[in-house]
Order: sequence, then structure tokens, then C-alpha cells
Amino acid sequence: MGGASNSGSEPSRTIYLGNLPEDTTYNDILNHVHTGVVESLRLLSEKSCGFLSFLDFTSAQAFYMEFNSGHKLSINGNDVRVGWGKHSTIPSTVQTAVQSGATRNVYLGNLEENITEEELKADLDTYGQIEHIKIVPEKHCAFVHFTSISAAINCVTNLPNESKWEGRRVNYGKDRCAYNAKQGGSQSLQNQNFNFQNPFQFGYDPYGSSRNPQMAASQMMSQSYMAGNSATSTTVYLGNIHPDTTCEDICNAIRGGILYQIRYLSDKHIAFVTFMDATAAFNFYQLLTYQGISIKGRRLKGGWGKPVQIPASILMAVQNGASRNVYIGNLDESITEEKLRTDFSEYGDIELINFLTEKSCAFVNFTNVQSAMNALEGIKNKDDYRKLKINFGKDRCGNAPRLPKTNSNGSEGSGSRAREGQADAVVTEN
Repeated sequence: MGGASNSGSEPSRTIYLGNLPEDTTYNDILNHVHTGVVESLRLLSEKSCGFLSFLDFTSAQAFYMEFNSGHKLSINGNDVRVGWGKHSTIPSTVQTAVQSGATRNVYLGNLEENITEEELKADLDTYGQIEHIKIVPEKHCAFVHFTSISAAINCVTNLPNESKWEGRRVNYGKDRCAYNAKQGGSQSLQNQNFNFQNPFQFGYDPYGSSRNPQMAASQMMSQSYMAGNSATSTTVYLGNIHPDTTCEDICNAIRGGILYQIRYLSDKHIAFVTFMDATAAFNFYQLLTYQGISIKGRRLKGGWGKPVQIPASILMAVQNGASRNVYIGNLDESITEEKLRTDFSEYGDIELINFLTEKSCAFVNFTNVQSAMNALEGIKNKDDYRKLKINFGKDRCGNAPRLPKTNSNGSEGSGSRAREGQADAVVTEN
């Protein structure tokens, strides 16, 4: 599909729109977008196509699913082709502004009651292409949606400096394309608080078919499924956990997406696993439901936990390589596994320590990303670690899912899975 191909393996947050009618407007397209906050929309009328970029891959995936699961995107009588655009990173200026609440929607307050749409357009279109204007006269305010967040940033930064706008309120509003729980339309994987997921690390390739039939099926999940609560949740509930199970055992069984955190309530024999993106959570849920995962001879029960809002600081850190795993290199004999456990435990709960004596390195896996971030920052200030190489390692839970190995009675061998999990940690984290 022209323009929709992606030569790399990185997921894209950009949707390619082909076969657009000549008279297509920005408003025509964005009226159909309800799956997440839009970063920008570009129309190339001479090529009858456009590129719709979300803030995160997961929202783009939801939009792609919506219009490639039997329901066509129709604009002015044309069936629009919906495919993938090329991978691109969000400009740093936009990323920073988004953390402070920026969207492509500009809120204008303290307006005169008789202000018109034409007047607002004349005053604001110098900052960028305007897609939609809504005036609320009884509240003396208006909302101006630009076609990009960068244009809105330009407006919010400079408009208050104009004499005509002194004393008026100028701020950001909610993107009308963001999911609203009160609406009955398609579900978004992102909300007004910009709880967008990591667009760079996923447990499968969205551009190709998976070797695992359950994973392939998940890529074709229907719009009706996206209308469920699971579409907005990154947390999977695990029940029926064997009393002898450790947090390490659980993490050895998790594949397909890096984790934000894992909460294991051993006294209740349950756990809550929060992934960095909703797609990985969905894929893992599919494995639990249709393929089954057993630990120590018990098949886990699966369900959906309550959605967890991941802090923007952690989202940004993960985009730049952070994980719950800390790598320590150039170790000498003075650094033992016991010392690592003692020194690192002050930063949070440790799930697993992999100590590779022959390679003079180790990996400390915490139960959440924040603890690893705290450890990376704090441990470098300790005398024993100043000369060591310290960085983030790879979360083994992000490795590709495996097809199950079965024993003679048809259930999955939990012991072999645990050993394989250890092997994965050794092989992939150096």
C-alpha cells in the first residue's frame, strides 16, 4: 500500500490515509478520530492522501483496527485506505509541552459575547492551520483545534502577548479526538492526562504476521472488543497462583511486553501485572485465556485489573531506554550477589538478580521501573560503584512470547519455563 509501508520493525504512531476525495478537509477526517490524542494531521491534496500522527502507537493501532476490521472509513462517498505511515519520533519541544498539558486544542476564555468564528480564525490562523472552532457564548469561551500540537504551542506562547488578547485566558483544552468514557464510540487507549504508552518497545511486530496464532488473532481484534474496558487497561490480574510461587517465577512466565510494575500479593495468591502498553497487556491476556499459562503445576486465572496511570516522567524515561532492570558492569570480586541485594534493596523491591561471574557483570531486576530509575541515579554516588558501568538492562518480559512446551499430561511444565526464563535473562541482558 503506497505510503503505508514501514521498512523498519519499529511500530509507527502514524496512519496513512489514501484515496481521499479532492475536497477532503481536516475536519472531515478528524470527525472520525476518537481513539487518542492527535499530534498532527497532514493532507497532500495533490496525491489524494494524508498522514495522521497520534501521540502514541497504541492509539494509532486502535484507529487502524477500527477501520480494518470490516468497518470502512468513508469520506464524502469514498472508501479511504487506512494503512501504516513511516515511524517517526515526536519532536522534543512537543514532548516537553505535552508533559505540561499541551494539546492541539487552544482554550480561549473571558471572550466578548458577540465574538464570531471568523474573527477568531483571523486572529489565530497566523499560528497554524485551524481544523475546528467551537464557541460557547454563554460561558464567554471558545475552543480552537489546530491540525498540530506544535501550532497550538505557538498560539498559546505568543497570543497573550498581543494587545487585543491582554486579560483574556489562553490555555490548552482537551483534544476532541481523545477518548471520552461518556461517548459510545470507539475506545481510546489514551486519555486527557496523556497516559500514552511507549511507542518504541513492543512484544510483536505490528506489520507482519505472528508465528503464534493467538498473537496473530490479537492483531485482528475487532472494534467490538476495543469497546470493552480491556482496551484502556494495561494491567492484567493473575489468580490461582501456587503458594510456593515467587515473583521471579511469575516474571519468567510473562512475555510479549516490558513491565511498568508487578504487584504480587503472595498471601492472597494473586498478582497484578502492569505493562507499559495496552497492546502487550491484551496479547498476554490472550495467552492466558486461550493458550493457558501454568506455574508449578497450576494454570493461572486471568482477568483485567483497574487501569493504572503511568507517570509522564516514566513514560519519557522508558522511551529513552529505561526499564525495571539495572545493568552493572566491570565487577570485581568485592561485589557479590549478597552485596548487590543489600545495596540495591534500599531503592525498592527486587524481583531477580542475575550474577554473571564469567562476564564480570550483573543485572538487578526490580518489581517496577521507578525503583530502577531511583537505583540508577542513587547507586552511582556510592563509593563502591563510582567506577563501574551502570545502565538500564533489557526487561526479559519484553521478549517474544513462546509456544508452550507440554509434558505427558498435556499441561505446561512450569519448572522448564522458569529455567527458560533464567536463560532468557542471561542471553538477552548482555
